[in-house]
Amino acid sequence: MSRYTLNMAPGQLLPKNKYGVAPKDLRTYNGQVYASKAEANRAFILDRLLRAIGPGAVERWERQPRFQLGTPLNVYVADFLVYETDGSVHAEDVKGFRTPAFNKNVRLWRAYGPMPLWILTPSGAGRWNVEIIDGAEAPGKDSEHGHHPTTDRH
Repeated sequence: MSRYTLNMAPGQLLPKNKYGVAPKDLRTYNGQVYASKAEANRAFILDRLLRAIGPGAVERWERQPRFQLGTPLNVYVADFLVYETDGSVHAEDVKGFRTPAFNKNVRLWRAYGPMPLWILTPSGAGRWNVEIIDGAEAPGKDSEHGHHPTTDRH
């Protein structure tokens, strides 16, 4: 028996993840494992939007961009950074539900975020609910914050 083999009685089920995370094979898209099936599905959709024409078309997207929000201790990692063909840029976070830690990040984003943050929640049948959080540097807002996605990957 390998040290990685589970010693379980026949028919015994693995304990369920407290956040209901799907097995790794259901969270994998294009060779990348995502935190959830919904996040993997969003990556699939973003890839399709690379081929789109018109409003909402995507020029490129990046996975797991890091943002410093206020102090160097407040680093927020979004799920995606999306560059649309019209020149607009926004961060995205796919959420099944909001945790207290995420709510803290939303408050920090409102104060220091360099662009809009889209919070996407799957609503079934391939549809998404989208909540847009304006960052401190959103168009039309006065800001003295010069924060941009961090490039360091600690």
